Amino acid sequence: MASLGTLTAGVAHEINNPNNFVHVSVQNLAVDVDRCHRFLIDLAGENASEAILTSFTEQFEPLYAHIDTIQNGSDRIKSIVGDLKTFTQYGSFCQKPLT
Repeated sequence: MASLGTLTAGVAHEINNPNNFVHVSVQNLAVDVDRCHRFLIDLAGENASEAILTSFTEQFEPLYAHIDTIQNGSDRIKSIVGDLKTFTQYGSFCQKPLT
């Protein structure tokens, strides 16, 4: 049982590290995409037609959707890693002799 707990903790750690890179990167990507979107709207100017502004927004909608999908996936991985860590801690708790 102790070996299983050690293995589980190691797997959780190995999954968590690259997921942290994804999590931070997708947050940065969201900021950059939003910044680019606002830049294009500002570049179009105050006199830009509503059709142009709507077109910009429509072009960015799939990007925002992809970002949301990546964030949700990363959050799900984070949850699974948390469950693995809880399992590992529970296993350690169960192995301690009662005094």
